[in-house]
Amino acid sequence: MASRVLLVSFAVTALVPLAVTLVFGRVFCSWFCPVGCALELVQGQSRRRRWPASRRRFRFRDERLVLLGILLVLSLALGLPVLANLDPPHVLGRELMTLGTFGTLSLAGSGFLAAILLLDVIVFSRGWCNYLCPSGGGLALLGRWRRLRIRLDKKLCTRCGDCDRICPYYLEPQRLMIDEPFDWQKCDNCGLCRDVCPEGAIRYTMKKE
Repeated sequence: MASRVLLVSFAVTALVPLAVTLVFGRVFCSWFCPVGCALELVQGQSRRRRWPASRRRFRFRDERLVLLGILLVLSLALGLPVLANLDPPHVLGRELMTLGTFGTLSLAGSGFLAAILLLDVIVFSRGWCNYLCPSGGGLALLGRWRRLRIRLDKKLCTRCGDCDRICPYYLEPQRLMIDEPFDWQKCDNCGLCRDVCPEGAIRYTMKKE
């Protein structure tokens, strides 16, 4: 009986995020990830205080899926939660639980989270989310088949470029204006491009157009 309950719990835990991602895309990254929220706050501070280093934007190869594959193989081969130890939300939750229970933090966990924050502040904006996060890579792989997507009204768009500048993943939503290929795998439906558009040319839709 206990094993059946565990099996059902595991299935629900796995299937719910899968279903949400297939319908809405990787909204966990943009709306629920606590580490992503912290990085957005850092970005906001950098814009207000005009910290030049934290606004650097570079383009590198997206290695998230490669890293995800390596960590999954290591986890299976070693029988250890290697992937969980490099998943920021999991690490943050574990650190908070340890802090609440024992009043202390682990050096490895807190150091890992601090390194991600420093990467964002000192090196380049959203570096972890863009190129390294294994969980984000897995969700991105599923999110390419999402139902909910942004659409750009070509009649309203003035090509001001505000949406391109605000996108944390450098996806250039203006590409939709001229029907150029758009990386739906990376887009996390954060809505920043929609909110910043002065003409209201960008919207969400479930329909295929």
